[in-house]
Amino acid sequence: MQFTFNPTVQIAVSGDLIIPDLAPGSSSDSNIITITAGSNDAHGYKLYGTVGSSTNNYTDLRLSSSNTTNVFTNLSSNKATLSNFSDNTWGYSYSTDSGSSWVSGNAGSTSSGYNGLPLYNSSNNASGVILASTSSASETSLQFKIGAKAASTQVSGTYTNTINFIGVGNVVTTTYSLNYVDASGEGTGLPVSLSGQTTNDGVVTLSDTTPTRTDYVFKGWCDTNNSSDPTTCSGDTYDPGRIYIIPAASQGGTVTINMYAVWENPSASSVLAMQDVATWGSTLSTGDEVTAVDTRDGKEYTVAKLADGNIWMTYNSNGGKTAFGFRPIFA
Repeated sequence: MQFTFNPTVQIAVSGDLIIPDLAPGSSSDSNIITITAGSNDAHGYKLYGTVGSSTNNYTDLRLSSSNTTNVFTNLSSNKATLSNFSDNTWGYSYSTDSGSSWVSGNAGSTSSGYNGLPLYNSSNNASGVILASTSSASETSLQFKIGAKAASTQVSGTYTNTINFIGVGNVVTTTYSLNYVDASGEGTGLPVSLSGQTTNDGVVTLSDTTPTRTDYVFKGWCDTNNSSDPTTCSGDTYDPGRIYIIPAASQGGTVTINMYAVWENPSASSVLAMQDVATWGSTLSTGDEVTAVDTRDGKEYTVAKLADGNIWMTYNSNGGKTAFGFRPIFA
């Protein structure tokens, strides 16, 4: 059994940003909201902040979308305090230390105080301010506010816009080569090896080609070197067509993946080969039901010896129970 658990980024915002009583000729901060972001992405994520929307394609705070005269203009440079604001301007500030210090700018290269937010980008590859950045699966919490300064003659009313918080998982490109190896040297029909391939999520899909070897059954691909004994695998075994996940620690660089063929010799084990039914079939008693393997493709079949003395197929792994009773394979 195999399933893929996709990486996600979750963001929670504690409420709206409101400056309730901004008086003419004065400045004020809004309330403080908490932004919490988290992800299961092994390579981490970035939390972006932007302003505007696909319908409100502007960064100002406006009385209405069509009113371009009475606005609060988005800051164009960093301001250390509200007192440094020009009239009728606004900006954002955030804190990662529970309000002890308030900064603006990209995480890791911040300046004290306030600045303007970039315009909203409809692409998931946001180009906003980076409020948080991680390199592994983790959770980040920060506080956020806005501030504004009004002229004494600014028109009264409610000025609005939309601030967006966008989480984007980090894309890590891995270049890989994929080699299919038969340490026995006797297998044929091996898949073609690949080189110079890339993956952004570490997922590699193995070839669905099944090699063959005379008198042996192919049991899958081993992700560890089994050259000393190609009938064993000390690691994980993968069927043709399955996916292989490059370990997270190896992603982001150049990787060589070797898959080693695992073979089983039915005549040397307890596994019964369909091709040898003439030998082992004569040892069955009426009512006996056993599992046999077709050595050509590794498919398993359940067979039984019935009262007529014949051996009949009752179930096969390639198609399930036969549609019309049983099928004879040996008399």
